[in-house]
Amino acid sequence: MPDRPRLTPEVADSRRAIRELLESLGINNQRLLIGLSGGADSLSLTAAIGFEAEKLSIEPIAIIINHSLQSNSAEVAENAKKTAEGLGVKAVIKKVTVGKQGGMENAARDARYEAFENALTEFDADYLVLGHNQNDQAESVLLGLMRGSGPRSIAGMQQVSGNYLRPFLQLSRASLRQACADQGIEFWDDPQNEDSKFARVEIRKILAQLEASGSSGVVSGLARTADQMREAEEIIQPIVENHIEQLGNPKVVSVEYLQFVDNSLRRRIIHKLGQLNGVELSRVHVLEIEKLVTNWHGQGPLSVPGITVERVGNNLHLD
Repeated sequence: MPDRPRLTPEVADSRRAIRELLESLGINNQRLLIGLSGGADSLSLTAAIGFEAEKLSIEPIAIIINHSLQSNSAEVAENAKKTAEGLGVKAVIKKVTVGKQGGMENAARDARYEAFENALTEFDADYLVLGHNQNDQAESVLLGLMRGSGPRSIAGMQQVSGNYLRPFLQLSRASLRQACADQGIEFWDDPQNEDSKFARVEIRKILAQLEASGSSGVVSGLARTADQMREAEEIIQPIVENHIEQLGNPKVVSVEYLQFVDNSLRRRIIHKLGQLNGVELSRVHVLEIEKLVTNWHGQGPLSVPGITVERVGNNLHLD
């Protein structure tokens, strides 16, 4: 790394994003964890936090997850550790075992977040910061649209979600790569980001093609859609929650109550009931369940992924 890296717009933007979010949350005089993969996003994040750490009186610790899924996983983790330490940030490597449930991508994510949760406890930290960027947000929105996953999915990721912070959601992937280049930071490009067997990689390629074919601004447009959907959700969710409270037990639900609710609201209530029973219902499944309320003619139990819904008399039973 050069002794005096250039303060380019991209570097300044990354530092400003960190500073503004941490200051808005009153984060100072405490330990702050960073999810570090060794890629450009998380290394630009680590560099920005390392730069701001002294001014905010925070102690940053980079948490590097070795999923052991590639032959060079251990080497990548060690290189990320050395780079973080070169940026003045303490780093630790956590090796995890990735299961098979839900496919490798989901299983790796589950193992990673379990390790993050353990690290928050181990290091007595309130927050862990992640490098998700505007492109990641756009990919999440498009993936949600294609799967018909509902408003919550289309609303994308939030800057603050429990113990997790995502300050870079308004910054592009290209700008973060440039921020690394401007600071002389070498980063790792995960070859799995080019593997089309992963749905998110296919989405990434579609967005790149759209941008290259003249549809410039599609990434930022999808990210804005997430912002607008999230704002709408903040209005709607209290209404849905109020009805859920009125219904009481989410496993045994009054059909009569649901019959007298407007169609759109009924569907949102059914979707929420699915979440309360541990499943994320698709639009198709919500509409099928709704038929047990509005078009009842003695149908048997309805099995959807993760749950069985049956009408017994004037109640829906969700098991």
